This record gives sequence, C-alpha cells and structure tokens, in this order.
Amino acid sequence: MGTDGELFSSQFYGNLGSTLGDEFILVYPDALGTPTAWDMQGAEDTDFFDTLLDLMSTTYCIDEARIFATGHSSGGYFTNTLACQRGDVLRAIGPVSGGGPFVFGTTCTGQVAAWITHGTADETVALTNGESSRDYWAEQNGCDVTQTTVPSPDYPCVEYTGCDAGFPVRWCEHPGGHDWPTFVPQGLYDFFASF
Repeated sequence: MGTDGELFSSQFYGNLGSTLGDEFILVYPDALGTPTAWDMQGAEDTDFFDTLLDLMSTTYCIDEARIFATGHSSGGYFTNTLACQRGDVLRAIGPVSGGGPFVFGTTCTGQVAAWITHGTADETVALTNGESSRDYWAEQNGCDVTQTTVPSPDYPCVEYTGCDAGFPVRWCEHPGGHDWPTFVPQGLYDFFASF
C-alpha cells in the first residue's frame, strides 16, 4: 500500500528478479486504487490481472501451467485474493506479511500451492492474519496440520503433510516485523521452481 511495482522490483525487496533469473518472466504491476492499494473486494484489480495476463500471453511464450503470484503486505492480501478468484489460472502463490483470502460467502475457484511467510513481530499486519491464510490454504488443499516436515534447513519453514498431490502448503514464520525477509527470494524460487 502506497508503494509501486518499481520499488517491489528493487534491492529493497531482496531483488527477487536476480534470484529468479531467466527462468521466470516477472511483472511488477501497480495497483489501480488511490492511494496505491490492491482491491480485495471488488473486481477492478482482478480484471486488471486478467488483462495483464492476456497481454503477457500474447507478447511472450508463457507456460500457462506455471503462473505464480507473490506480494508483500497489501500485495500479500491481493495474492491471496487472486489465488481464490483465479485458482484455476495460478499454480502457486507466495504471500508475504498479508492475510486473506476474504471469501465473502463465495467459494474459491480451483486450487493453488501456497508458500506463506509472516513475522511474529509484525505490528502492521498481525501474525494471526498470516496464520488464518495458512489455515485456509491448508484446509483447501486437504493438508494434515498436525504433521510437518522441514523442506530446507536454509529457511524457517515447515511443510504440512498429506496435502493433495501437487498442492503443498509451506508456512515460514520468522522473528521479524513487517518486512521482506532476506530468505524470501530464494525460498520463493525453490518453491515455484518445483512445479
């Protein structure tokens, strides 16, 4: 909220582009709202995503089975919103310091793999918002939340067992605040590249 795609593409966010390299085409859009914030309840930014994806698909050679979304804070909330409304399009998501999705009496479309991270000292978006996102996707993907594995010693993440095949849920709780932790770019790369 209040920032733009240019900042998200910068070193401030750990330079996600350098980590993902040439294996991914990255797009850093600006939310349409004023102030710059993603629309979680209406269709404005979801429609914008559809238009943007159509443009990218006609401009570049896109693997339509491997479309991912990530974002921080307001972008993390919108990542969850997109996963709910466009789960038949997205393969996996990586919300950081966000929450949701806000379903408002509807059901989500399709299914996505989820890599979710949140700081225990986040004073902007409460940890409980990240936990509710984690719990939502764990239930949506049929995971057993009583059993976890550690996918890598390099990150503070656990992965739930028993999830539907191809739809893991990974939870990365860290001691930081409302920030973009240094492990996020490599963690997202490892997760997204596994599909």
